[in-house]
Amino acid sequence: MIEFRRIYVTSQFELALESGLYQTFHQCFSGSPFYENFTPEQVKNQFEVYLDSGFLCIAKQANKTIGFIATVPLIYTKEMGDFSFLNTWAYTNNSKFLFTAKFLTDSYQINTDKVQYVSYLGVADAYRCKGIASQLFGILFSNFEPSTGYMLRTTRSSTASYIVNFYQKLGFQILPFYQKLQVENKGSSIENERLIGLKFPQYNQLKI
Repeated sequence: MIEFRRIYVTSQFELALESGLYQTFHQCFSGSPFYENFTPEQVKNQFEVYLDSGFLCIAKQANKTIGFIATVPLIYTKEMGDFSFLNTWAYTNNSKFLFTAKFLTDSYQINTDKVQYVSYLGVADAYRCKGIASQLFGILFSNFEPSTGYMLRTTRSSTASYIVNFYQKLGFQILPFYQKLQVENKGSSIENERLIGLKFPQYNQLKI
């Protein structure tokens, strides 16, 4: 039986780490199409931000952490080092621009103070296609007000279009620009392009 548990305190977080949180993260993100090969210490430090300032929920089976979802308020993503989202460059086919809270407000009438940034969603290989990711999102949505918006960043790789399709089924709309991340993997620096998704209640009638 799969158990879903929101993590509130450090002791719960430490148990999640001991039961495989890092191993599941590494399996989900170290290879194609993300190539995010972070150390256990980097992952621990970043997930402590989600614990302290955002939302963290895990899926467990037989005391093993097999999935997770983690968010922070969008405004927190201005200064998150390698994990930053706002105040980074975004690209169209012909130009680049600084992706800021002001840009989102001016372009899409978004109150960025009421948006959660979905930093990570992951499910271990052996447990995929069982509805776990959808259930994690359902728990996330139920923990915030209906007026809350959500943003995320995901792969632009055509070989992983099923990931984008999954987010679109949840109501995320893909914005008409992308970001470039420099990720370190096995001693090499890889440029990785990411799409940006937005889910916002009053946004449904707006034209992208």
